Amino acid sequence: MPTRWSLSISVTPCRRLPAIFCDHQCQSNCTRLDYDSSLNIRELKKIALEKGWEEYRRRWHRPAGSGSLNPVAAIGAGPAGLAAGYFLARAGYPVTLFEREANAGGVVRNIIPRFRIPGELIQHDIDFVVNHGVNIVYGCDPQLTVEKLRGEGYRYVLVGTGTDKNSGVSLGGDNRNVRKSLQFLREYNRGETLSLGKQVVVIGAGNTAMDCARAALRVPGVEKATIVYRRSLQEMPAWREEYEEAQRDGVAFEFLSNPEQFYADGTLTVRVMALGDADEKGRRRPLATGQTRTLRADTVITAIGEQQDVAALAAMGIPLDDSGWPAADPTGETALPGVFLIGDVQRGPSSIVSAIGNARRAADAILARENIANHHQHKRVETTSIRRIFTSAKGLSPSLRWQGIAGRRSWLRKRTAAWSATTCAANAWTCAQTAPTSQSPCRGSRTATRRCTSTPTATNAATARSSAPGRASPTKTKLPSLAWRRISPTAATPASSSRTTAFTSGKTSTPGC
Repeated sequence: MPTRWSLSISVTPCRRLPAIFCDHQCQSNCTRLDYDSSLNIRELKKIALEKGWEEYRRRWHRPAGSGSLNPVAAIGAGPAGLAAGYFLARAGYPVTLFEREANAGGVVRNIIPRFRIPGELIQHDIDFVVNHGVNIVYGCDPQLTVEKLRGEGYRYVLVGTGTDKNSGVSLGGDNRNVRKSLQFLREYNRGETLSLGKQVVVIGAGNTAMDCARAALRVPGVEKATIVYRRSLQEMPAWREEYEEAQRDGVAFEFLSNPEQFYADGTLTVRVMALGDADEKGRRRPLATGQTRTLRADTVITAIGEQQDVAALAAMGIPLDDSGWPAADPTGETALPGVFLIGDVQRGPSSIVSAIGNARRAADAILARENIANHHQHKRVETTSIRRIFTSAKGLSPSLRWQGIAGRRSWLRKRTAAWSATTCAANAWTCAQTAPTSQSPCRGSRTATRRCTSTPTATNAATARSSAPGRASPTKTKLPSLAWRRISPTAATPASSSRTTAFTSGKTSTPGC
């Protein structure tokens, strides 16, 4: 019977990259936020990698290939290409990745600065994919087409070329010392000698802009890096974590500012902006005002306008829709049967985790078409009953949850890790069990939990069990005080046992969910 470790690695090709670049959206909606703090899933992933990788490596064996399966080609050996190769190779497919660069990894290797992730960790995950039997051809022809690959016998072709086109921004004035973000980061990662002057301005406020500003501060001679954004902090697309890292590095920010003119004397004129109504994405529209001001800049880096190279896709033979963009179904398959778009090239710039999931859907579609059992679904996992964990808990220790992840490392053991990991699932399970049948059960999200207007206790659980259909629901009560969070672990036992009764009854009623 597979372990949780073996099940988890069956849905991701990389051991370290997802744990490092995970955008941990689940932590923002964790039901633990209604009690103390969210479960720090991303950091727990990192600990699992540190503690469990060597043991897994000793057990691992290379999957046996099958000469009867149709060969698969992938254009691009970035996160999506590597992921698709991994999933298909695990199922026994012969997979070849065609990469125009001299190395694999795509944006992770060539764009994301090394101060965010060491190169040896990237190579570690690439080697793991290659060890599954995936073949990578480096320095391939940039004009490689789908027709040529099919002529070489590849039944399926996956295109994962990313969003490597950087449109930049049009600035007036006579200063031409303007760089595009992707090219700048490539040069920085290659260790090339860069001359940026003393003051650098980065236009844009996405994650790439944060990387550009932080990298610029590490270039010899640069004294100040400023990010200029036409909206406010609330509309900024960068992850808050990236913003805070940039602040710690000393990056300055100028919000509600839109650059217009860049002159040879180092003067950058920006238009002061105001915010109007929300656009289709929910962000307030920037509106120009009659006011301008100036900034000093020796170099301007534009970090906006990343998109697919549509012309290159058309040259490969990818059909475009009426709007001139590549069309694909939810699995990524284009109008050409057996040709899939994977990663950012399908939906635009996104996270690495999203690219991996996107590649997995394409691989699943191929496996389904070939009538091969999905290799990461329908597996039973030996686990401990949530009810058993709650009824056997000797007491709570909230103080441990208030410690940082560094403190958590010192006490994390198999049993305590299992307890923390099941807490989130238990909250979702309880909410679903206690919701009225006439309404949709809560889905375990923080928002859904807050709609609950009463708390399952031994008393109202008994009331719910004795209530016949059609009778009035138990009286709504306010949420109880969470003072139990601040008492000692031993003193917390009585409070936890009353909640345990409600959790394990399975028949409580929570009006208002």
